[in-house]
Amino acid sequence: IDKADIEFPNDLLRELDRMEFYVYETQTLVRAAHRPVIIITSNNEKELPDAFLRRCFFHYIRF
Repeated sequence: IDKADIEFPNDLLRELDRMEFYVYETQTLVRAAHRPVIIITSNNEKELPDAFLRRCFFHYIRF
């Protein structure tokens, strides 16, 4: 997610909330039948928006 456009995390919020997204190329709406566990990784190259972080559970892995 660090390599994505600065607005990507905020844009992702709607899709994660509704558990659906629209594929414009195929004009298809894809919906999740059940709410899955979603894992998003970050290498802390840039700060993520507060609105995005409020919806996250953090786990730091030491290496």
